[in-house]
Amino acid sequence: MPRVEAMRATAETLLPGVGPLPAASAEESECILRWLERPGTRLVHVDGLLASPARGAAAMSRWLRTAEASRAAANPFLDRRSMRTEARPPRIVVA
Repeated sequence: MPRVEAMRATAETLLPGVGPLPAASAEESECILRWLERPGTRLVHVDGLLASPARGAAAMSRWLRTAEASRAAANPFLDRRSMRTEARPPRIVVA
């Protein structure tokens, strides 16, 4: 993973300072927090080899969107049974 290695190689090492945020300012911490909370953000640290199939779970993304849309549209309290009225109910035959 050359990109991760390049980022780790150029990362800055900070010595702990004084205060509630000893290694960064509040603004820097808020910026990192906003980035971490964005959809699709991943933190990576690997000792050894990391392997994933090409496209990974992305092949299922269309199915997932359909499933989520169906779940959002579903009414859990809807009675889906057919309740038809019969003119003559079935007879009970006693033998």
